[in-house]
Amino acid sequence: MRISVIRLIVLFLLFTLVGNTKAQTSLPNVIKAMRIHGKINIDGKLIEPEWQKAFHISNFTQRELNEGKPATERTEVAVLYDKNNLYIGVWCYDNEPDKLVAERMKRDFDYSTDDNFQIVIDTYHDKRNGYLFITNPNGARFDALIQNNGQQVNGAWDGVWNVKTTITNKGWFAEFEIPFSSLKF
Repeated sequence: MRISVIRLIVLFLLFTLVGNTKAQTSLPNVIKAMRIHGKINIDGKLIEPEWQKAFHISNFTQRELNEGKPATERTEVAVLYDKNNLYIGVWCYDNEPDKLVAERMKRDFDYSTDDNFQIVIDTYHDKRNGYLFITNPNGARFDALIQNNGQQVNGAWDGVWNVKTTITNKGWFAEFEIPFSSLKF
């Protein structure tokens, strides 16, 4: 069984279109969010032009099997926002999508055995607390509050958010919609 887990830690979201290109490439944990004015259809397809125009990060490393080594499959992430929501697009390319491990479907699923994508949003930029959002290729959802440097994980927290996924012959793709009203900052 092949398990691939990729974690995106968004330590600080830059809600601006102006930035230093050098900083973007040297700080992969900082992603530049692009403001949008149109509607994003949350369907897991990531086909809206805004996703193509957005700044993508792709220099992820492994967390399991060979921690710190370059990821064996290409993964890309882009962030959009409007006045109400944060949108996160995830492209999890896989040379063998028929071998994806995704058995769970229910809310607050046990993600430890499924391929999954995890996002931690640290809204206070204190590197101690955050909001955890996880999905698998089936679109199952898990969320939690992380507190005290990760010592406490409150899985009872159920935030209001949405995610849709699709699986194709190129891998699996996820589209997150997280209302700002679900986050304290």
